[in-house]
Amino acid sequence: MYLYPGILVWMERAIPCGISQKGFRHQNKGIGVQKVFHLLIIPAKLELSLIKTPVRTWPMEFKDHPLWHFTVKAHQQPGVHEACVDLQKNQGIDVNFLFWCCWLAEMGAPPLDEAQLQSAMDAVGPWQRDIVRPVWRARWKLKPSYGNFPEDLTEALRQQLITAEINAEHIEMLQLADVVKIPMEKTVSTWERASHAMENMKRYLMQHFFEENEEKGLPKSILPSLNTILCACFPGLKKSKMLDTLKEQLKKPNGDISGYD
Repeated sequence: MYLYPGILVWMERAIPCGISQKGFRHQNKGIGVQKVFHLLIIPAKLELSLIKTPVRTWPMEFKDHPLWHFTVKAHQQPGVHEACVDLQKNQGIDVNFLFWCCWLAEMGAPPLDEAQLQSAMDAVGPWQRDIVRPVWRARWKLKPSYGNFPEDLTEALRQQLITAEINAEHIEMLQLADVVKIPMEKTVSTWERASHAMENMKRYLMQHFFEENEEKGLPKSILPSLNTILCACFPGLKKSKMLDTLKEQLKKPNGDISGYD
């Protein structure tokens, strides 16, 4: 791949004419032609063969889990994609964690306690930081194209990254589903479940934002997107009532969003 014709020219100049390959030794260097051949020609042929070899793919086989189905269904609701992008891009929020918070509540689980929340964040935080976010950033860098690079190739790569990102998020979801064992109670009302989801969200967001700066609190700009996700996860509840309740929930101790009217 790297100037292979030049390798042959170099050999023509380096090897004196009239000397057989078997008995050849470079006059001053003591390098046998067989050694030169193996050092230069064989690696060149090998590299060319690697270039021609198609990239091998491994099919992803995920175990069936209701958390993933719950998330996909919620994500299909109007405005949810845009809400997720807003929270990811502008606040660095792990939206998979938010859907997990809502799913637990929808299944009738009580609100997460501090130990359960920390256990879950420790379990998937490095994966989100080191795998999901870099793939997500690379995908966004390629939209709609990247500099003067061929757009047909960058778009093809972007589509592959979309698949990789979805698979990485799916893996994170399955990890979250198994990390904390919480009893489920089906008799909990829909409104109680939504309230528990808000409490879970609040505790996660407190950790997310306060780790870097405890004085800022929760930014008021996140409320519309949070409410969109909540309404998608609990479609039977009124959106305006959900937003009012979400404001009050986040204003409780240690969840200050003062200034949001």
